[in-house]
Amino acid sequence: MKIRRAMTGALATAGLACATVAPMPTAQAVKPHKETISEPYSFVAEDYCGIEDEVVIEGLFESVLQIHSRRGVDFYTEHQVVTETHTLGDVTVTRVSKPMFKDLKIVDLGDTLLITVLGTGPESTYGPDGKAISRNPGQFRFRIEVDEETGEEIEGSFTVLKESTGRTDDFCADVLPVLMG
Repeated sequence: MKIRRAMTGALATAGLACATVAPMPTAQAVKPHKETISEPYSFVAEDYCGIEDEVVIEGLFESVLQIHSRRGVDFYTEHQVVTETHTLGDVTVTRVSKPMFKDLKIVDLGDTLLITVLGTGPESTYGPDGKAISRNPGQFRFRIEVDEETGEEIEGSFTVLKESTGRTDDFCADVLPVLMG
């Protein structure tokens, strides 16, 4: 699971490192850096929620990434909007997600950084009639380790620290009956 995928991808696109530990002058206020990304995507899911039918997923990923320095370390806050349609045959459902990810704590381990992240925001899926059929609001916390030089997440470092605090509907159980009619 690559929760921080968008942040890492955005940074690679911008040519930035994921975190910087260069000392900053304490008397100087530094304006946050802001980066905006908007990327459409489309693919066919061949194993969608355990069914063998091909489901076409089309969407738009939008992200506003803000980087601010605190005690010489860059902290990230990212607001995303992901809107996608899932189509099986002639039935389409729409999934809208508006998560926010925010670095809460960064620990310098030498060559890597241990980053504690808050993830929060609503996710709702709507049936063909426009009524909500599945929801997943709430927040959770996780930790990842990132290579300081490349900004890449260390594989296998993703650890959930706090499970979702909100309602967590079973997406597949809610969506499959609608898509399969």
